[in-house]
Amino acid sequence: MIRTLYANGCSFTEGKELEEEDAELALAGRSKDPAVRTRVRAYRNEHAWPGHLGRLLGVETVVNAGRSGGSNARSVRMTYDYVCSYLAAGGRADELLVCIGFTDLVRTERYENLPGMDSRSDAPFDDGWGLMKTNLSGQKHGADRAALRVNRFYYRHMFREEQAAVTYLHHVLNTQFALASLGVRCHFHDALGVNREPISRHALLTQHLLHFVRPGVHRSIHAVGNGEMEYRDGHTFEEWLIRSGAPRASAQHPLSEAHRLWAGLLHAELKENGIV
Repeated sequence: MIRTLYANGCSFTEGKELEEEDAELALAGRSKDPAVRTRVRAYRNEHAWPGHLGRLLGVETVVNAGRSGGSNARSVRMTYDYVCSYLAAGGRADELLVCIGFTDLVRTERYENLPGMDSRSDAPFDDGWGLMKTNLSGQKHGADRAALRVNRFYYRHMFREEQAAVTYLHHVLNTQFALASLGVRCHFHDALGVNREPISRHALLTQHLLHFVRPGVHRSIHAVGNGEMEYRDGHTFEEWLIRSGAPRASAQHPLSEAHRLWAGLLHAELKENGIV
């Protein structure tokens, strides 16, 4: 029996913009007041897909560690931190389910540990780590000038899509293998509809990796016969959101009804594939 659901990912997992549905929280805007931020986070946790999925599964605890702008490197790092802490504290592997909404493969992170960096008491393992993404900003992500300079340098001179595509599949495979070896059940999906094309463009580097994704583990990666796996379009949260016409917020993030419907799809797949 699953008692704890652990979820990680980017803004589509965190539930960014869900507070637009609450008149009082919407008026609070980008308040720095810790009490307001706590209320916003509580609202997001209740109405984002992990909260809905947790209710469908009847679990006792839902941990939503998603973060707006978060990378796959962050999701995998924090998942390992949580699972290892959970098991070390005596938690049972067969009572834990891990669900990750993988994000844009171009994103990454770096360890900074600078004074004044945003701290989350509900995610202490996140402290000290800075986001890196092509549209990083001080306003949306709290990056200072030094972080923005490093970010620009990285994407201008160091980033290569081929490396990012291979690293993305390494993240998927490493997490799949690690959790399986620990006896922890898992299910993955892609939050944003941006990874299929680079995976296809760099098929010579990625096709052998796809073969080792187990059927039913990743929503976008399907068995096509002869032991081969293929990355298909139309199976990400963002693609489903657009095609379904489910309600979206002003910056196009899903609203609670869309999160509820998405959780229902994930729940059906978990049951179909014998994960729960």
